[in-house]
Amino acid sequence: GAGAAGAGLIAGKGGAASGVTAAAVTASGPSAMASAALTGGAGGVGTSSAGGGAGGGATALNAVTGATNGGSLVLSQTVSGGAGGASTGGKAGSGGAASDTLVFNDTLNMTHSATVGLTLTATGGDGGAGHGGSAGGAGGAATGVLTATGTGAVTASVTSQGGTGGAADSPGAAGMAGAASASAQAMGASGTLTVRASTALPTGKLVQSITASAGGVVDGASLAQAQALIGKTAPVFAVGDQAVALATAAPTSTNTAAVLAANAAIKSAFGLSPVFFVIGELGGGYAVGGVAASETVTAEIDETIDLTKLASRKDLAIGFYGGSATGAGVTGVTFDLYADGTDVLSKSFASGGAAQAWFSNNAVDLGSLGVGQPLGANTLTLRAVLTVTSASAGSGFYGQVIIGDPPASPPGGLSRLSVFSQYMAAVADNGGAASSGLVSTSGHALFGRLSLPRV
Repeated sequence: GAGAAGAGLIAGKGGAASGVTAAAVTASGPSAMASAALTGGAGGVGTSSAGGGAGGGATALNAVTGATNGGSLVLSQTVSGGAGGASTGGKAGSGGAASDTLVFNDTLNMTHSATVGLTLTATGGDGGAGHGGSAGGAGGAATGVLTATGTGAVTASVTSQGGTGGAADSPGAAGMAGAASASAQAMGASGTLTVRASTALPTGKLVQSITASAGGVVDGASLAQAQALIGKTAPVFAVGDQAVALATAAPTSTNTAAVLAANAAIKSAFGLSPVFFVIGELGGGYAVGGVAASETVTAEIDETIDLTKLASRKDLAIGFYGGSATGAGVTGVTFDLYADGTDVLSKSFASGGAAQAWFSNNAVDLGSLGVGQPLGANTLTLRAVLTVTSASAGSGFYGQVIIGDPPASPPGGLSRLSVFSQYMAAVADNGGAASSGLVSTSGHALFGRLSLPRV
């Protein structure tokens, strides 16, 4: 879009990009590959109090297709929204949205491929920068939706990256991060499906980035979804997908208040005036119509936090809630929380019911975030990973977490409440009786069947 100068004016919008079924790129042969890439135009720059132009959106709908006779077929679509235009003294432009959708069914072709690989990539445009007191523009949303059907091996991958909120000269005036959503549904004899959604804010904000990813095997009808948000309303709890990861960084006070109101132990553990880094859901289960003896899915949330933006550094704490076990075929659940690359909390469960007991109003304090402490680096990286192994249709486990910075705990790293909560979970996990021999973060014997960190 063209630039503009002067109060009351707005620079031109970037042009939109669109690719649809009628003009699909088609590939055929013994083995074949087809790809399409679409990019929206950038918004114009606004100067002398003119607003920046919005970035152009980009949309792909079944922009590629193809067929082989027993060979390998690879299809890909890449969609990018245009960047918003910067502004000096006006309103910076928002990034363009990216929408990437592909529905492909190889069983409808006259000849079928032995392997089908499909990849979607959606990237929202970055928000324009704000200068001279202007706020940064919002990042563009990114949405990727893939539905794939094949007779042989199917590999399905969807990556969505929300546009980064525009930077600003004025503190607190950076633009909102673009929402990211990725989903993949695949049917085939074998293969894998993965989804990844991420979004970010410019340097100078507490939350730097958030990523949610999930994946599993293709066995029958497999479905995975991931969403990543910053400062927005959290998604509704999802149960039934083969793999799911939903992450909301810098969650709204409405969302956090609802969690605390429903979970008294977590509320007490976080105390007064906590700062919340993220709330999210992780889970998975057995695919509909699957025939494998066992399926394992993985769901993950990754976050980067600038601890220098906290008014005061307290403790790192995590609350577990909303656990839901379905069916009777879950044979194993593991949860690990990594902080700055170190596995600071590890739990394993032999059944969905045991995992559900742990993910029920339970909190763990992992120690100080103060400078000079093991978790006291200026940048904190968090990685929460849940794996679920199940052996029959309708079986799975889904749980929720809330992570933040509550007031410091007593010496030893665990509040009395979190010790009690973990003890009760251990009793439930052990059939009503706690065993002996395990230690707290301070090294003192407490109770059994827990794997607690040293901090």
